[in-house]
Amino acid sequence: MKHEAPQEEKKSKKKRLLILLLCLLLVVGSYGVYHFFLNKPKENVSVISGDFLPKNKDAKKMSDKEIAKFAQKKG
Repeated sequence: MKHEAPQEEKKSKKKRLLILLLCLLLVVGSYGVYHFFLNKPKENVSVISGDFLPKNKDAKKMSDKEIAKFAQKKG
């Protein structure tokens, strides 16, 4: 009977450690899934008025340099 109590304590400690490790693995795995699959890089978007653009020109097709150059002409 004296030997049963320490063995039960060892089993209990092993179970707690196993549960803690599984929880840690779950947290790390969840972060990995979020970081690699769900986290999309942010894109910078320029909002430009239609009146500002030259005729027959689409802002998506203009580079940042072209937009800045056109803004200098307008301003």
